[in-house]
Amino acid sequence: GFFFLSGFMVGRIRGADVRLGNDKKASSWLRNRALQLYLVSCALTLLFTAVARVFDYAPNITLGVSSSPWWLVILKTMSLQYSYGLADMLPLYVIYLLLAIPTLRLLRRGYWWHVIALSLLVWLLAFVVPQPLRPVGTYFSILSWQPLFFGGVVFGYYNPEVTAWWYAIRRTTRIRLLSVVGLLSGIGLCASWLFLSRPSVLGDFGDWLQRYANKATLGPVRLLLFCGCIITSYHLVKHFEEPISRFVGWFLLPLGRNSLYVYVLHSIIIFPLLVASTHLGYFAVSLASILAVAIIWCIVIYTQNTKLVKKLF
Repeated sequence: GFFFLSGFMVGRIRGADVRLGNDKKASSWLRNRALQLYLVSCALTLLFTAVARVFDYAPNITLGVSSSPWWLVILKTMSLQYSYGLADMLPLYVIYLLLAIPTLRLLRRGYWWHVIALSLLVWLLAFVVPQPLRPVGTYFSILSWQPLFFGGVVFGYYNPEVTAWWYAIRRTTRIRLLSVVGLLSGIGLCASWLFLSRPSVLGDFGDWLQRYANKATLGPVRLLLFCGCIITSYHLVKHFEEPISRFVGWFLLPLGRNSLYVYVLHSIIIFPLLVASTHLGYFAVSLASILAVAIIWCIVIYTQNTKLVKKLF
């Protein structure tokens, strides 16, 4: 969901600049944000790699810690060929934000279907190859996950038009469609939980799911499930927006407004707990997660307006 929501905000906010003819403003913001994420990605990767080597603490996450000489680690990190720790989503964002510049220009000319078609074609080509294509050294395939981001960009850019089209449909038809989508999404989520908790129950079907619902390569089952979940979630949040904002807005808004800062904090706080979490029960892990979120929120609240945080994030 992070990639889609990020793309949605880019399409909606930077798309508004492009609609008004402020291409330079939109492009400048996207380039600066990409550079910022690039620097943060490199810094976190090198930090986590150093911690792993110095303290002999290397959680088995992403594609694993590099054992190469430091000069090669630095070179690969700077060229986005290596990422470690909880920073391996950031290189994808760097590339996606830079590609969003020509994408927004295409959308301004009305070529939205070109963007969707090209995005799906790249995803399909990445899916059918025997081995995952990773032009960027991250666990998540940059070619496979890009439909979420650029789909979000298209939806965000044309949000007023899509909303008008949707509400032009009869209310009873909309309710029926949403009910079916929500039901199928719920069944899919239950099946995924079963697969993760008790894979042996699924038998041979589990192997099929491993291929078509793979997380790293965003298999078609996972992509369809995401579409169903995001459609259902969007309408639920939109319908209950006022009570949600009233009751938990005080908690969610500071986190959303400081997304990069929150990402960095969460990666630093969670990384030391990764190995320990594999030996804890479900209740203990849930309690630790709640505590971590509370700590992050407190740090954000008390430091978000400081000069250092404003300058860095």
